[in-house]
Amino acid sequence: MFFLLSGLPFLACVIFLIHAIRTVQRASGPARWPTAVATITKCQIKSDSSGEGGPAYKLDLQYHYMVADKRYTGSTVAFGYGSTGRANGHQPIVDALTQAERVDVRYDPAHPAVSTLTFGLHRSAKVMLAFAIMLVLIVVGFTTIAFLSYQDDVTLLRNLSVH
Repeated sequence: MFFLLSGLPFLACVIFLIHAIRTVQRASGPARWPTAVATITKCQIKSDSSGEGGPAYKLDLQYHYMVADKRYTGSTVAFGYGSTGRANGHQPIVDALTQAERVDVRYDPAHPAVSTLTFGLHRSAKVMLAFAIMLVLIVVGFTTIAFLSYQDDVTLLRNLSVH
């Protein structure tokens, strides 16, 4: 029963860690993709106050690009790039994109509708990965403490000298 109770949280944490690792991989993958020139049609910071704990800010982005004479629309800055509790966290990207006439977009050659403006290990991916690692370590630590707490202390008994 002990392993069942500790195993389920551990399994959930490992699944989250795998998701975080895949997000990191997906964020870096477009480095090898071809590029096309895109035109930014919308770029602003949007506030979402529907969640608990204050507003979350996300980048509301839209761009158009052409691949093989077909027009595509995209909205991804980077895979895994998400909301933040700080509006000014997105401001440098908004400033760069609103000042540009055009921007290179990276698209998946097998699925040209899948695109992103940039790639790499960004803040959102780092935070997700660090949080997943922390959760795994916490669950392993608490499981180890619980496991050891329920063990008989045979060392003390073995080393006890009674007459």
